[in-house]
Amino acid sequence: MKAFVSLWSADPLDIGGDIDRVAGHADGFHIDVTDGHLTPQLLFGPDFVAAVRKRTELAIEVHLMVTNADVWIGPFLEAGADIVTVHRRSTRDLPATLARVADGGATPGLAVETHEPVGDVSALAGAFDRLLLMGTEIGVKGVEVDPLVYGRIGEGRRAAGGHGRLRPLRGRRDQAAHGRAHGGGGRRRRDPRQPRLRRPRPRRPSVLAARPPLSRVPAVRSGLRPSRGSRGGCRGSPPAARAVRR
Repeated sequence: MKAFVSLWSADPLDIGGDIDRVAGHADGFHIDVTDGHLTPQLLFGPDFVAAVRKRTELAIEVHLMVTNADVWIGPFLEAGADIVTVHRRSTRDLPATLARVADGGATPGLAVETHEPVGDVSALAGAFDRLLLMGTEIGVKGVEVDPLVYGRIGEGRRAAGGHGRLRPLRGRRDQAAHGRAHGGGGRRRRDPRQPRLRRPRPRRPSVLAARPPLSRVPAVRSGLRPSRGSRGGCRGSPPAARAVRR
């Protein structure tokens, strides 16, 4: 299992502290990005991702829930995103959008919403390295997970190209070993004197089931301080983990 902690439920006034408190237990951080059009929420921009990048060396996944993903891929790569996940309805040319993420040195991810068929992703096998199966309507927080999502995991794995799994780069240290390190927080550029690194094909994506951010996590287990007036919750409670079965 790998856990990517969503920062949507972090304490807005102590996000750095919340990152530090869970960094020893997480494999990365999941940052939802919304534009108020594809979803009713407004969440997080490149400056926020750049600040998180300075705070942690763990992998950062940017989940673009926006109407025009192509506009935002460059800025978020510049900010330090390791994984960029897009939706089918966020772009007119999905293969080209996924290729743009890969060409920028990040891991391309594809999100499948609860109302979308999972089997259709087989036509895109090899274009993405990460499949995110949504467990709720996008841009919604604090609701129960659709129980059907768990049965969709096996279907998604088969449609994505088999039962194997890709080992995504965990963070800046691992990326440096693979020639994909961030240069001082800036955009990753290939040294023209070095040969171009190519990914082996076919790729077999990791499949994730997304859960909504948790609002009630015991303070004893999370290590976070209970907030005043909360109902058994805790201030800055760690949000939902994106789990990958290994």
